[in-house]
Amino acid sequence: MGSEYGKLICDRDAQVIITAELIKQLKAGEKPIVSGFVSEIKENNYGVVYLYNNAFVWGRISAYQWRGGRTRLFEEACKSQRSYSFHVTDYSGIKLIDGEEQDIFELSRLDMEKSWYEIIDENGIVLGKELTVRCVRIPDPTFRKKDCFGAVSDEIEGLEVFVSVSEENASSIKIGEYYKCEVAEINNEFCVVYATLEPEQKSNSEEWFKFPWEE
Repeated sequence: MGSEYGKLICDRDAQVIITAELIKQLKAGEKPIVSGFVSEIKENNYGVVYLYNNAFVWGRISAYQWRGGRTRLFEEACKSQRSYSFHVTDYSGIKLIDGEEQDIFELSRLDMEKSWYEIIDENGIVLGKELTVRCVRIPDPTFRKKDCFGAVSDEIEGLEVFVSVSEENASSIKIGEYYKCEVAEINNEFCVVYATLEPEQKSNSEEWFKFPWEE
């Protein structure tokens, strides 16, 4: 069990032993900590995880279980092809394509990641604060239906910002590029930071919500 030159090694004996032990601990009311390799992030915002780097012991984690408060830009928080530690919170049986049944474990990092509220408080995120952010998602490339882009800060881990863009600046916005913005609203109810691309730019944040990738 483990990895060799970055490749997953599948061990059927380890699968039986690990699965039985995790289920035993869960039934005893425990939430065991496990290591896991994130294989991919699915479109409905959950990550597929190979526990103990073993392809036959599966886990999954949703955006709701990553940190306290909503995680919208989940692929920036839970990066595929990386290993993390997780709490195991539950399990269920699923049917594979070949008809075989297998247990999959529900995972959480709520007690391991700083919550949205802690990120805001500890980093002094207040109205008018200037930030440099990296564009990671453009929900509407025309910036007509949704005049904003999703961004993160490389300096403040876990911070997600949605930046309003005027129509004249829309063509200049590119994924992966960095932009300076100013915090325009902090919505504690929905755990969202809104910002404007330019300090003098006025925006109505009510028009931004609800975003296309939200349920």
